[in-house]
Amino acid sequence: MQNLFDEYSFKARLTPTFLVLLPLALAAWAWTADVQFNWKLLAGGIIYCGGTLLLAQLGRDLGRQKQEQLFILWGGKPTTRLLRHRTKAIDAITLNRYHTKLGNLVGQKFPTKEQEGADKKTADMLYESGVKILLEKTRDKNKYGLIFRENINYGFRRNLWAMKPAGILICFIAIFASVVQIWIALSNQRVVSLLPVISLMVAIIFLTLWVLRIKPRWVFATADAYAIRLLAACEEL
Repeated sequence: MQNLFDEYSFKARLTPTFLVLLPLALAAWAWTADVQFNWKLLAGGIIYCGGTLLLAQLGRDLGRQKQEQLFILWGGKPTTRLLRHRTKAIDAITLNRYHTKLGNLVGQKFPTKEQEGADKKTADMLYESGVKILLEKTRDKNKYGLIFRENINYGFRRNLWAMKPAGILICFIAIFASVVQIWIALSNQRVVSLLPVISLMVAIIFLTLWVLRIKPRWVFATADAYAIRLLAACEEL
């Protein structure tokens, strides 16, 4: 399947979507395990009809739509936030060096701490303009492999977080389906098969992760790492 997608699309867009659907898929499998069903034929048909491509696009769209919510929570885009004097996330010497190099790319001197404080909006516009140029100059995945990998990590977490409501709903459906199947087996005094029990456990584990782990601060860790790696690349230009 990886041959159908580039590395970013597969790892950052398609994989989160599969993770969201996994509990439901296990629950469905538990219900049909005793039925003669050609899963390979079904999977092949879905792939052939563009189903995997659709899933990748849906994952990307949801991530991009909800990305603005993350930026608001974080106080701006990660790269813009790091380039601000007032953030103090990067030491002053390194920050001034980044400002000089990015300012040369933009063709305009970046603001001082006082100028930034007097006009925050204009300062952010300059920072974002410099980052846009930096992004275009670091497209080479082989030369800037670390940036590419950090971007995949960020895209994966962002897209997974964006699908959190769907993931929680699917987990509840999977839990209900598994519990019903176990209850039917017990009511008929049959031995409960292992598959619905596994399906139930996986759904509960995933639900716990959705609620307790998949949060904006979980995404922020990779966003910050990606922003730091991207800005560091201006040293090489």
